[in-house]
Amino acid sequence: MEIRFSDHARRQMEERGLSEDMIVRTIRDTNGVTRQKENRYRACAFVRIGGKKFLLVVVYDMPTITTKEIVTAFLTTKFKKYS
Repeated sequence: MEIRFSDHARRQMEERGLSEDMIVRTIRDTNGVTRQKENRYRACAFVRIGGKKFLLVVVYDMPTITTKEIVTAFLTTKFKKYS
């Protein structure tokens, strides 16, 4: 599986202090994937940062069956909304 990062995703990750490794682990070890539209998906995984529990949300497109292109990623404490 190829994982690519859009320019927007890279900017958002940098602003939010998220690493590529965190994003890749979320996609591979997800707590669940939700289809948002035809080729867009949302993967979520729980992470601990500074002793606090967050949900890492990764939004990606699948332009081909073997490629995931990361659109954006963010941390939230709104567990019910996204999981």
